[in-house]
Amino acid sequence: MMAGKILAGLGGGATLALLGLAAWTELSPMPVVRLLRRGGDAPQQLPEDYPERERKVRCIRDLTYPSREGRNQFDLYLPKTAEGPCPVVLWVHGGAFVAGDKAGIEGWGTYLASEGVAVAAMNYQWAPEAVWPSQVIQVSECCRCLDQAAERYDLDMARLVLAGDSAGAHIAAQYVLAQTSPAFTEASGLGLVPESGTLRGLLLYCGPYDVRLMGCPKDRKLRFFMGRVGWSYFGCRRWQDTLGAQVSAVGDFVTADFPPVYLTDGNAWSFEPQGRALVQTLTERGVPVSSRFFPKEEGEVPHEYQANLAEPNARLCYADTLAFLRQWGILPQGGRGHGK
Repeated sequence: MMAGKILAGLGGGATLALLGLAAWTELSPMPVVRLLRRGGDAPQQLPEDYPERERKVRCIRDLTYPSREGRNQFDLYLPKTAEGPCPVVLWVHGGAFVAGDKAGIEGWGTYLASEGVAVAAMNYQWAPEAVWPSQVIQVSECCRCLDQAAERYDLDMARLVLAGDSAGAHIAAQYVLAQTSPAFTEASGLGLVPESGTLRGLLLYCGPYDVRLMGCPKDRKLRFFMGRVGWSYFGCRRWQDTLGAQVSAVGDFVTADFPPVYLTDGNAWSFEPQGRALVQTLTERGVPVSSRFFPKEEGEVPHEYQANLAEPNARLCYADTLAFLRQWGILPQGGRGHGK
């Protein structure tokens, strides 16, 4: 009898705990946020020649750029031997706006630096600890820091390229809008001051380009999950009505002053339709753009496919990236072409 009462009590406690969790999930985006942060970045798989590449690169970790927000560090990957100042790729990491870390760029940072490119992999404050547009502003702050440190690290800020993957692609694209689109700066209220460096290109990997669409996938569970991400990033449960969400469609504000773009995405569990739509808009607005997408009949290519440099599709993407950098004078023509 007593055992039955104890078990009943335990069952009641478990029920209360579940009810409490359900209530917390309903009243706050944090359960989903914590789940994403617990997952972290998948272990990077790297090609056999990675140690050779690594020996050619010097990495200075956890440099700090001035910012009112936290997580204001960046890693700087530098070629050990370079003839004159290096072009710069400033990379904004992914993580659904609420997670992720600059460490996830280590493979790409090392490979690009071995080709003669300085890569700054930046952190930014996660949402909801900071909400839009704080992350976009932090890109400006990091860029300004690099500009001020150019002589010290032998950086050529006249050959600056911005890059971003997943959520970082959206953040990077909005930063570029803030430098090139008066309509965007007026509508958003950002009004960022252009840096003295010259923005020569934009690399976009597997990103969303209209965040409003995150709130309306057909799958109910995914809709709930993405809705919590939007709630975190824009700081409001009814986040679709916020100013940030209303100006989140990159294609609405693109002008002919947008720099050349390379854009790619996988075909499974990613944002391929948004990527294709942005490529079409860029083309219509006269912006030079190259892209890579994958036909469904060739098999599934997942979100963030480019991160796994040991895989053939990621190597194709890497080769695309090098070709883009050479096409627009960021890197000299020719070279070793290790992406092939």
